[in-house]
Amino acid sequence: MKDPLFAPRPALGALELATVARGIVALDQMVKRAENTVVAARTLSPGRYFILLSGNVAEIEEAMDAGREAAAEDRVDELILRDPHPGLRAALGDQLATEWQESLAIVETSSLASALTAVDVCLKGADVELLELRLGAGLTGKGVFTLTGSLPMIQAVKDLVARAIPFERLIRLEVIAQPHPDLPRHLLGAEGARPRGPRPV
Repeated sequence: MKDPLFAPRPALGALELATVARGIVALDQMVKRAENTVVAARTLSPGRYFILLSGNVAEIEEAMDAGREAAAEDRVDELILRDPHPGLRAALGDQLATEWQESLAIVETSSLASALTAVDVCLKGADVELLELRLGAGLTGKGVFTLTGSLPMIQAVKDLVARAIPFERLIRLEVIAQPHPDLPRHLLGAEGARPRGPRPV
């Protein structure tokens, strides 16, 4: 069963915390501070908490201020996307319809906020398409995404990712110039029905 994370409003804000208890407190403060849509609020292995909000830019900024204050030393990572790329919205909503192209980049990050940031920057900065996005499910809280495009565009992704997220957040970035014809079936079927995050409680 799919678990789409629909985020239709203009901006996105995400906050990751090191503890579940503080995460719930932060969520409470964020939704009290400004009127936003809660897209996701869930635990991540190992014992972290992830919050994703959709709203107007000013409301997201207000909520994120409240979240940072509540998170204090438990803040792991965060992001504000004031104008997310349509491809990122499609991935969150399980609506990707991308065709396999000649080359791939597989990017693995240590946080979900970093993965979302990098996806947005790559889609805006290079002629590539998002094949899949995995947010934490079975990944000990990591983010993994796969982009496809021509080899020069996929090579350009390396620089875009390096500029988009801190060095310590990038676990690995691999490029496959001409993937084996059977790889799409194995790649896209690797995690089952919910590749973007765990099922809500």
